[in-house]
Amino acid sequence: MARSRKAFFCFLVLTGIFLSACGKKTAQLQSKAVPPDKTLYENAVNYLKKSQFIKARLSLQTLINTYPDSDFTPRAFFEVGNTYYKEGGTESLTQAETQFKDFQLFYPTSDLAAEAQFKIAALNMRMMLSPERDSTHSKKAEDELKKFLEKFPDHEFAPIARLYLKDVQENEAQSVYKIGQFYYDKKQFKAAAGRYKQVTDNFPEFSRLDEILFKLGDSLEQNKKTDEAAANYARLSSDYPDSEYAKLARERLIALNKPVPEVNAALAEQRKKDAAAADEGFSLFRPVKDFMAAMGLSGEGDPYQRAIDMLQKEKENKELLASKDKSAADAKPGEDEKDIVISTTISKTADGPAKAETSVKDTSKTKPDPKAKPKKEDSKGKKENG
Repeated sequence: MARSRKAFFCFLVLTGIFLSACGKKTAQLQSKAVPPDKTLYENAVNYLKKSQFIKARLSLQTLINTYPDSDFTPRAFFEVGNTYYKEGGTESLTQAETQFKDFQLFYPTSDLAAEAQFKIAALNMRMMLSPERDSTHSKKAEDELKKFLEKFPDHEFAPIARLYLKDVQENEAQSVYKIGQFYYDKKQFKAAAGRYKQVTDNFPEFSRLDEILFKLGDSLEQNKKTDEAAANYARLSSDYPDSEYAKLARERLIALNKPVPEVNAALAEQRKKDAAAADEGFSLFRPVKDFMAAMGLSGEGDPYQRAIDMLQKEKENKELLASKDKSAADAKPGEDEKDIVISTTISKTADGPAKAETSVKDTSKTKPDPKAKPKKEDSKGKKENG
């Protein structure tokens, strides 16, 4: 009986130890387990990196439906739009626009709200057609870019959004200009004037506005509206004095017995500076299409990726300049400061794409050392000079 009690007691002790060990192991496994919502999100991100868009969407939708209060849910909602955006194609981009707009509706204060708005504008830019075709997406892109600048004027994308807006408006104006030109060539001057006036009223920064002003004036003159014609000739003569059409406009004013206005010197000078700034030097924010093509940056066809590339280049340049300033500040007294020149050369061959090469040159190595002693002339040289 005593032995039986001892055996039973030992059994209880061993069982307790075993259960205790199992409990600790289970607790450790639970503490190391990854939350399922996080697992779903990470899986979706990995699928997206591999362009497995359907799998990514399934993981994200499961997360949204199963864990609506998860910290990952807002980001998952945004990333659903991203899967459509990256997939591309008219149908997917349309789905992306709907998702990003819903995201703004449900999470208006999210840090991702600005990015969602920028991508709505970018996807419409991706669907823009050439100027002679349907301008629906050009108009939508213009509206969405304006909305972005209105809501997020201080965002890091804002300077790029302003350039994109100019680019989109140029496309729209070009579309209207081509229609006006068609009527002008057919001598249907009333229809031509209507289109040209649409450009002057809505797109004052159009690159061919001087030509538009002259042809609008001519169309109005052909329709016996001489006062309106003269007003356009006067604006052309005043604001674009260096244009090839300005001389013709002044001749027309004289022929109509209308006064020739003085040149708007301030505006003319500003136009020259703008043109020079666009042609000279290296700038991250030059006209988007030509500049980005010349730089050979990634994201061709994707305005959002181009924006990311531009910001990255700007950051790298700032870091390089900051490093130069720090080196100059840390230099010991008496040490020569190094002069570093950062230059970018853009070149294009007849049968190849445009390329850009950035070089950093230390010009101090080419400068004479002020401490160096001048070389002594040899005796032969002295005698010849004497």
